[in-house]
Amino acid sequence: MDADLLIAYDETLIICEAKGVGIWSRKQIAKKIEGWKKIRDLAKQCGVKLQLHVVLVSPVESENIYLDRETKVNIWPDFLKNSEGKPYFLKLPLPQKLLGVKRCHGEGVYHDGQTGSGLAGEKWRDF
Repeated sequence: MDADLLIAYDETLIICEAKGVGIWSRKQIAKKIEGWKKIRDLAKQCGVKLQLHVVLVSPVESENIYLDRETKVNIWPDFLKNSEGKPYFLKLPLPQKLLGVKRCHGEGVYHDGQTGSGLAGEKWRDF
């Protein structure tokens, strides 16, 4: 499991999960929730009174990411909810011209998205 930004001090850990473009899938979030629970449980086993916080960072708040798709029950763990029962959220302003990176082959040629998964190539370039 990865994280986009970790802030740690004393017995506090803040995990920031960022999406500049795209959205989090429920499957991805469910995996991350399990990982965050493991972090909390491991700290508890080690006698650390960890204050764990997770902040979702993106241009637009994902309103339903914390709800089960079928039952509409809030699946976000209590220890990670804000006072409204939702994940903590921080709005990420994006520039008008957004730059990015893609994998590419030797001469900077990259997939057009139609012929492959976009994961081929061993180098990176901006676009």
